[in-house]
Amino acid sequence: MLPPTNGSRPSQPDLSPNHPVRVFMEDHAILLTFLDELDQAAASVQKSAAGLEPKSPGRDALKKLANNLLDAEPHHQREE
Repeated sequence: MLPPTNGSRPSQPDLSPNHPVRVFMEDHAILLTFLDELDQAAASVQKSAAGLEPKSPGRDALKKLANNLLDAEPHHQREE
């Protein structure tokens, strides 16, 4: 399961915390947050040629976000 949301997206208070629909909705909110962060990191890296140099903060941020998205594969499998 993905980490809990930070409360920035609406949840379904009428569903129990373990209800499958609620879990999927929370997972989707987290994935949308990751995609927003990925857009921001990519835009930041594009501003500088050094953004993708080894050990650069931009490259590390992109790698972390890519790994977060890859970790979502179990979510997609459950959804199918």
